[in-house]
Amino acid sequence: MTLPGLLHYFPRKTDLLLAILEDRDRATNELIADAGPSWAANREGLRKLVRRNVQIPHIVQMFSTLNSESLGKCHPARDWFEARSHYVRDGIAAALRHAQDAGEFRKDFDPDVVATEVAATMDGLQVWWLRMPDRVDLIQQFDDYLDRLDRSLAV
Repeated sequence: MTLPGLLHYFPRKTDLLLAILEDRDRATNELIADAGPSWAANREGLRKLVRRNVQIPHIVQMFSTLNSESLGKCHPARDWFEARSHYVRDGIAAALRHAQDAGEFRKDFDPDVVATEVAATMDGLQVWWLRMPDRVDLIQQFDDYLDRLDRSLAV
């Protein structure tokens, strides 16, 4: 593709980066598409996602950088990241609520709060892993976190 052709479809660098992230999210959704409402299936989907992310550190770095940059009120990616944050939190919270309704988890916690914690833990661990890949085992630390979470929420 020529530069004028590229600029026709992606007039700003942010537009191109968001297209790459949207493609990554489509692939992510395919990883967890069969999860359904259960927490166990969603937890495994999150684990698969972390394993996949370890294989694409350059995309994870781009995501983390653009996510931070989009905190500015006028940033062109702000709306995309805000919508994505709600979508991710709502999906995790729904699976946690399902576990509560099924009697697997206690009812004395707010699934939205815990879902925010799960997403923030994943994002935060990814940043630490990018910074210190020789000292942070992203897969093991996220697996351990989910195991501790399950134990803390279990009936």
